[in-house]
Amino acid sequence: SMKEETAAYRNLTTLEKEEVTEKQLIGPGKMAKFINDLAMFCVPRTTKSMEENTNQIIEDEKNKEKCTIVVQDPLSMLKDYDPNTTRFACKICRTILFSECDLEDPPHSKSQHSFSYRKTKHGANRSTNQCQSVFLAMGMDWMLGVNDAAEGKIVCPKCCAKLGLFKWHGTQCSCGSWVTPAIQIHNSRVDVVPPENQRLQQDHSAMLMSPLARLHIAGQSSI
Repeated sequence: SMKEETAAYRNLTTLEKEEVTEKQLIGPGKMAKFINDLAMFCVPRTTKSMEENTNQIIEDEKNKEKCTIVVQDPLSMLKDYDPNTTRFACKICRTILFSECDLEDPPHSKSQHSFSYRKTKHGANRSTNQCQSVFLAMGMDWMLGVNDAAEGKIVCPKCCAKLGLFKWHGTQCSCGSWVTPAIQIHNSRVDVVPPENQRLQQDHSAMLMSPLARLHIAGQSSI
């Protein structure tokens, strides 16, 4: 035991102590040899483990950089549209969302199909079924998730008001036609902004109209 070796070492002469210490048989020499052997066994493993951990951390950081998805602000993805085109704005916050150039082209034909019971159960007249939505040709950049999911809601990028929905497998318009793919905006959720040149012409015509003519038109409208 360690205690017996220490007692035996103390009973040795000075010359014997020098000899056993040099040969590392008992006493301080043996302890120094044990520590040295232990270090030679553990340190390489520890160094290797540290290197592996460091390499793993570096690899994880690289993978993290590759997998990082930069989420842009939807407002920054809105386009600047020509003011002389018909545009559509959110009814709540008045943000211009898209224009007539983004609508489906050609537009779907209005009809009444019999495969949808909810469209015909009350004896709906084909001539009175009007489109209550507009359909876009493709998803807009500000529509979150439109390119990542099969279907979902479309909300305003500014006020988050619900505007419509998208279904890549299609949906039925209120007129009865099946539209595929369907990027549907409800008319009740947007305002139509007329072209600036058309609005200026209307304002100019109103200014040129005589007061008597305006009174006459107002009187006819009240009848």
